[in-house]
Amino acid sequence: MSNSNDILGKIGAALGAVVISATLFISSFANPASPGVLTLIA
Repeated sequence: MSNSNDILGKIGAALGAVVISATLFISSFANPASPGVLTLIA
């Protein structure tokens, strides 16, 4: 079962990285909306 847990952990980490990079990517294009994005994350 530890093997499946490792796979789930890797998937979760990959999704987290994608979400963070996507928010940074969007905020770089929409600078006025970046404070709103930061408040949503926090």
